[in-house]
Parts: sequence; structure tokens; C-alpha cells
Amino acid sequence: MTSSNKDSFGAYLKTERELRQISLEEIAVTTKIKLEYLRALEEDRFEVLPNETFIRGYIRAYSKFCGLNEDDVLVNYEFFDQLRTNTSPDQIATPVQDDATPNNRAWIIGLLLLGTIALSFLLAYLFNQFSPP
Repeated sequence: MTSSNKDSFGAYLKTERELRQISLEEIAVTTKIKLEYLRALEEDRFEVLPNETFIRGYIRAYSKFCGLNEDDVLVNYEFFDQLRTNTSPDQIATPVQDDATPNNRAWIIGLLLLGTIALSFLLAYLFNQFSPP
């Protein structure tokens, strides 16, 4: 983040959008998010927006349209949200990026293991069905 957008999540979004020469209207038309809501995001007027689930969805769609990493932008949102809600500085979690995704690896390994077991049972069944008596 640059020094011009350290104080506000909305300023951060607006700066990133303007760097890419994208209008709010373009985002609104493509994402089907009301222009009023997009302006509210950029102006940090979260009270105008429906609820947290919608806010996160709007941020994801906005980020994706602008070519930003959606997860990084959400981390920044959470950081600014903590600042906005007057959390004491020692309680604020600094955004940290962890490129390693052990949970995804565990799922992949688990699925591969499950697939191997299923294939073993299928092969044993087929062997028993087609082997001579």
C-alpha cells in the first residue's frame, strides 16, 4: 500500500481502481453491484451496505474486476476494519501472507488416498469376477 491510502480501506480500493483506469460504472455494470454500494465501499460508508457477507462479496467482485488478488484485498479489509472499530493497536493482527496452503495439501493427499483405496477395491472385485473358477 502506498502512503496515500494507509488510512482508509476505501481510499486503498479507489487508488487501485484509478491506477487501472477503471470507472465505478464499469464495475457496477459487469458485477451487477449497485453504483451506490460501490461508492459506499470507496468512501468507507459500510453502514449503507447490507451486511458483512454482502460486503465481502462486493469486495471480492470489485477486486476480481480490477485484477487484484481477492484474498489479499480481504486481508486488507479485515485490517482496516479492526482499525475502524477502534481496536487497540496491540490487538490488531498485521496482514500476513502465507503462500503455503497445508490445508489444501491435506485435502489433496486425502483424496488421492481415498481414490487409491477405491481403485484397489474395484480392481479386486473385477479380478474376482473375471478370473477362472
